[in-house]
Amino acid sequence: MARTSGVDLPVNDIINSIIPAHSDGRLHGLKQELIQLKKKLEDQKRRAEALKKANEDSRKDHWWKKPIEELDIEQLMMYEKALEGLVKKIHMKMKSLFIDPNNVNERTSIDVVENVKPFGGN
Repeated sequence: MARTSGVDLPVNDIINSIIPAHSDGRLHGLKQELIQLKKKLEDQKRRAEALKKANEDSRKDHWWKKPIEELDIEQLMMYEKALEGLVKKIHMKMKSLFIDPNNVNERTSIDVVENVKPFGGN
């Protein structure tokens, strides 16, 4: 038996009085940890939602990055005009390099690429 405040208590009674106090303290710590984890989870959910929205907004703003199957007729027509403009610019560049764009084959393209000097090269 143990002696507490002048009263003899059995050891089991002492242990039984300590365990709930310890359990309550541990339970409080676990509750606090759970609260923090829930806050982190909510923050992550908000971040994921913001990233999802930003991605959707980006796809709206950059419609030409969508798969071609997702484009509407107006977007397809604009895309076609942009590609036609790119082809014209390529032809102008080829003419400036003295290459006939109407007489280009795979070998000519390879020769041109092999003979192009890097920017700033001699």
